[in-house]
Amino acid sequence: MIVRKMKIEKNITSAIPKRTRRTQKERRMETRSRLLNATIEALIELGYSKLTTSDICRRAGISQGALFKHFSTKADLIAAAAEDLYQQILETSRRRIAELPDKDDKISGGLQALWQAYQDPKLIASLDLHTAARTDPQLHSVMQPLVAQHWKNIINIAGELYPQFSSQNGFVFLVDMVMMAMMGFLTENLISDRSSIHEERLAFLETTVRHYLFRGL
Repeated sequence: MIVRKMKIEKNITSAIPKRTRRTQKERRMETRSRLLNATIEALIELGYSKLTTSDICRRAGISQGALFKHFSTKADLIAAAAEDLYQQILETSRRRIAELPDKDDKISGGLQALWQAYQDPKLIASLDLHTAARTDPQLHSVMQPLVAQHWKNIINIAGELYPQFSSQNGFVFLVDMVMMAMMGFLTENLISDRSSIHEERLAFLETTVRHYLFRGL
């Protein structure tokens, strides 16, 4: 009886899958991910001016020594977090675009989706980095190539959304103007109370876009 019980326990034990140990690379990647997420979280909540490595480490649950094993300087950490931030913004934008109905030219829906993207706290946080880079040479140097690549990605998304217009002369310039208009809308809404005219703004912007797309650029 005892022997049989031992055999049953042995069979049960062998049936339980063994927990595989994570490799050093996997542990490093997890720690890096926690640091980037904590940095983005702190940037959204506090803004760049109040961002500290001690707060980031507290949020990530690691020591400052561990942080600097992954990123030699705070600027390196911010650069990596900004790159991750831009990627998240792009992925969210692609999801919104994929949900647009195919029954129309997607101009109205595309502008609405773009404005929704500008309400995302992640995008607002990225604008905080833009502003801070004006007086922070080190931040400026790490942000400049990231912003340039992000802009190229935006143009690619616009081309995918509007293939019928993407070859038109001035299409890239039009996308640029729409993005700058949206950024202006957002910046003013952050410090003033003119959100009541938001729908009129979008309607005027849509009329302008349609004029140039259908009558030539």
